[in-house]
Amino acid sequence: MDLTLGDVETTALIPLVIKANESLRPNARIYDGKAVEIIRFL
Repeated sequence: MDLTLGDVETTALIPLVIKANESLRPNARIYDGKAVEIIRFL
């Protein structure tokens, strides 16, 4: 799959990656399963 992102889409990925990374920590303060799912898909 060829995924091309514009500037806005690329910028929107930043908080998504941060939420996914936090969710995967052992002592996470938040858990966002959808963010983890999206990041693993990419």
